[in-house]
Amino acid sequence: MDKEKLEHIIKTRPPFNKVSKDANKNYGVGSMLIWFYVKGKKGAIQFQLNTGGYLKEVACSWADKGKLTSSHSNEPMLGIVQGWDLGYHSPKPMYEEQTSMECNIIEGGRCYYDGTSSGAETPLQIYIEKGEEGLWKFLEETYEERFYNKGGDLA
Repeated sequence: MDKEKLEHIIKTRPPFNKVSKDANKNYGVGSMLIWFYVKGKKGAIQFQLNTGGYLKEVACSWADKGKLTSSHSNEPMLGIVQGWDLGYHSPKPMYEEQTSMECNIIEGGRCYYDGTSSGAETPLQIYIEKGEEGLWKFLEETYEERFYNKGGDLA
């Protein structure tokens, strides 16, 4: 089998502060996120990275109040880089009863997605130690394993 040509994609979401007293308009605070995708004809592998970078107004306010942790955990949030997700997007289901969802990576606007936050530590460490080249290699190997070696052709 010829080696499949894989596309490397990076997407970002800037940090935001959308706190509002109106509950219908309160979207909270978010840090800058980065997604790395390896995309091929069978789907895509994604790694999501939380940069820990917030808008200056948020970071200064939290630091002034001594709030350096998230409201739902005791983990420090300001300036801490975290691997949040390692997952896949497939145009067809990879296991019984997997449901589709809206998708901006797979053509057609829908995909079958699954991922894990606990699996995101490995690509984070690879990225830190070996840089972008090491991360792309890991994501390409994960693509090969997921789409060629697991036999995920249920549909």
